[in-house]
Amino acid sequence: MASVLSWFKRHWPAPDDLLLVDIRGEEKKLRAFMRLHPLETGLMHRKGSQVSFRAYVAAHLRGELEGAAESSTVVLNASNDQQRSHPVLILSTAPNRFLDGTVPAGIGLPSSRHDTLDYWSIDEVDSALINLETKFAGRAVRKKLQLPSAGSSRDCWALRILGPAAPGKKVLVLIGGIHGDEWGSCESIIQFATDLLTATAVPGSQPLTYGSRTFTGAEVDSILGKMDIVLFPLVNPDGRAFSQSSGTLWRKNRSEACSDGVAAKIGVDINRNFAFLSEYETAFVPSFFGPALRNALEPTYCGPKAFSENESLNVRWLLDEFPETAWLLDLHSAWGSVLHPWSDDEIQTDDSQMNFLDSAFDGQRGEKGDRTRAGDSGYREYMPPNDQAEFTRLAGLLTSAMNSISTGGTYKQFPFYAYGTFFGTCIDYAYARQFMNPPKPPIHALHIEWGDNVQKNPPWARMQNKFMPEVIAGLVGFCVAA
Repeated sequence: MASVLSWFKRHWPAPDDLLLVDIRGEEKKLRAFMRLHPLETGLMHRKGSQVSFRAYVAAHLRGELEGAAESSTVVLNASNDQQRSHPVLILSTAPNRFLDGTVPAGIGLPSSRHDTLDYWSIDEVDSALINLETKFAGRAVRKKLQLPSAGSSRDCWALRILGPAAPGKKVLVLIGGIHGDEWGSCESIIQFATDLLTATAVPGSQPLTYGSRTFTGAEVDSILGKMDIVLFPLVNPDGRAFSQSSGTLWRKNRSEACSDGVAAKIGVDINRNFAFLSEYETAFVPSFFGPALRNALEPTYCGPKAFSENESLNVRWLLDEFPETAWLLDLHSAWGSVLHPWSDDEIQTDDSQMNFLDSAFDGQRGEKGDRTRAGDSGYREYMPPNDQAEFTRLAGLLTSAMNSISTGGTYKQFPFYAYGTFFGTCIDYAYARQFMNPPKPPIHALHIEWGDNVQKNPPWARMQNKFMPEVIAGLVGFCVAA
C-alpha cells in the first residue's frame, strides 16, 4: 500500500499544478469555459463548429474542462518553473508545414504555388527562416535578437540577405508583426525574401511578376548589388500567438510586468514604446491624449517608460547592430497607406530650432492647424527640406508599385500626422536617432499599412492573392529605385 501511495504522490498533479492539454470540442462550449477560466493557449484550429488547440489548464479545473470538451489529453504536468516557461506554451498542435525543410513557395516566381492552408503559426515562421538559411547558405544568415520575447521568453530571429560586398554598402531593414493582431505582414516579408533569394540564385537573376507588374532580371539583380536586406518579420511573437489562439484582435505583447495579476492588463503596445516624445503628458497640448495611454487596460497602453519592452529594445538593438542602415520599412495593416515622419505635429522646414528636442515647446505639440505659415506662433515639427523631399520620393516608390497591381490604385502617401497624432512610434524613433545622437547616420523610415480599411487579417486566399502581391511588389519596387 505504501508503494502505491508513493506512486500517486509522484505522478498525480497537485490542485495548483498546470497541465498541458490537447483540447477538442464545440467552440461555443469551450469559449464559455474560457470566459470563466482564461487559458494560455496555442494556435486554435477550426473545422465547422469544432475547434482544437493546446492549452495550459490548472489541474483543479480538469473535471470542468472534460465537461466542456469532447476530448482532452494531458501532454505533461507543468508544475515547475522550468516547464512553465517552456516555448511549448505557444506551440500549435497542427503540423508545421515547414518542419520537413521546405521553404515558402514565394509569390512572384514561376515556381510559386498556391498555399491552401492559412496564416502561419509562430513555429512555422521560425522554421521558414531556418529553412531559408539552410537552402541559401552563405546568402541568408539568421541573427538572434538580443532579448527573448517578454511573455514566453521565446528567442526572436532576424534574417540577413547578403549580396556582393562593396564599400559603403547600405542596409534596408524590414520589420513586421509589431502588433499581435496584424498577421499578414510577417508572411509577406518572408515571401519577399524567398522571391529575392530564389530569383538572384541564378546568373542574371530571374524576373519577378506580381499581377500585371513584372520586374526584369536586371532590375532584380541590381537590388543586392546596392543593399543588403535585414528582415525581422515577427517582432511580437507572443502577441501573435495569443491573437491567433484566442481569436481576438490583441495588438499588445504579453508582458505581465504591469498587469498586477489581471489578465486584461497584460501587455504593452510596442508601437507606442519607442523613445520619441514618450513623456507625452508634458510634450503635447495638455490632456491631448488624456490618461488612457498610461492605463494597462487599454489596447494602446504605452508602458511605464520608453523601451520598457524587450520587443522595442530588439528593434533598437538591430539598428545599432547594422549602422549602415539607410532605410527602415515597418509593415502593418489594414488602412491602405504609406506614412512617413513626423507623427507628433505638422511638418515645417523653415525653423530648425522648433523641434522635438526642445523642451521650450512642451505643451504645444499636437494641435492641428495652429501654424499655417512662417511666423505663426503655433508649433510644427522641423524637418530638413532635403529629407522631406526624400520621404515624398520614397513613399511614392512604394505607393506607385503597390498601386500598379491594386485595383483602383487605392494606396496613398501621407506624413504620419495626417493619419493621426502619435508618439513613441518605431519610424519616428528610427528617423529621430540622427538628431538625438548625431554620430548615428540618418535612417529614412516608413510605415506601410497594407489592406483595404476592412479587415486586419482578411481570409487567407485574399491575403495571398491580393494583399501579399501588392506588398511584395511595393518592396521590390522600392529596392529597385531607392
